[in-house]
Amino acid sequence: MTSDDWALRHFRNYVSAFRLAVEGCYGTDWRLGLHERVLTGWSTDAERRMTAEKRARASQLMRAAWYTEYQLRWPLAAPEAIEFANQWAVVQTYYAVSSAAQVAILVVTDNEAKNHQSFLNQMSDWAANRLPYPLSTRCVRYESPEVRGLSPSFRREKGLVAAAVPTHANAEQYLFTAVRTTRENQVDERGKEWLAKRPGRVRLSPGYRAQQDSDPKLRPTTFFNFLWEMRRRANYGGADVFVAGGIGRADHTALLEGLAFLTDFTLTVFESAVAARGHSGLLQEAMDSCRLGATTLPPLGERAALWGAKA
Repeated sequence: MTSDDWALRHFRNYVSAFRLAVEGCYGTDWRLGLHERVLTGWSTDAERRMTAEKRARASQLMRAAWYTEYQLRWPLAAPEAIEFANQWAVVQTYYAVSSAAQVAILVVTDNEAKNHQSFLNQMSDWAANRLPYPLSTRCVRYESPEVRGLSPSFRREKGLVAAAVPTHANAEQYLFTAVRTTRENQVDERGKEWLAKRPGRVRLSPGYRAQQDSDPKLRPTTFFNFLWEMRRRANYGGADVFVAGGIGRADHTALLEGLAFLTDFTLTVFESAVAARGHSGLLQEAMDSCRLGATTLPPLGERAALWGAKA
């Protein structure tokens, strides 16, 4: 098995474990329980008024998230096309999730995140007190490592094998590994940045002290950082993992289905958050102005029923 095969298996297992963790927490009919939990955590007594310009922007972002989700679920014309679809599925997942999150950010803070780093910072803050499990999973320190947001019964296990099939029993262990590994990569990048700013030391490896110092300065790492890392790898130098990696069509199919589920879950969270803040009308306007609905995108139809969409 090549390094690309192992990398694809890692990504596949992480997103598959996300689905298992959701089903273990909320059951197979998870949307209603999740919607009610978000309503409880995000509700407010007064609706935040938005300017016409920002409301139009929020509607545009919401439509973009839905259209991107629709593309993610397009049926493939040929069996072999799924290998190439996964490269773009990773990118589409990140943009669908980030677009929906931007709508929630606009509604709650009245400001749009300026760039992807600002978006990741906001998600890190929300993971601590607003986002439901498993989006609440976050790694605070790599050296410890301190991972929060998991169930009280979670116990870290060593020796998790990448090729192992995710189950309900080890799903949280995969979530732990995903955010911790992402944190490790972040710290390593900070060490390389530290080294690049010091002329004459380019042949030295990043010092342990530099990496250790950068760890507490980073915001807690969340599953959104993991999605960003996948998206960056798919676009900038690691596309072969998604195009050529994997030992069979089942690996590619599992990754694609896992990404579609992760997108569905995350959009449910942010749509419910917007509704909880008193802006169901914004979602209705966005839905009325696009051609997507229960027939073209069934997950959207099921989610819309939760926040009171009208046919």
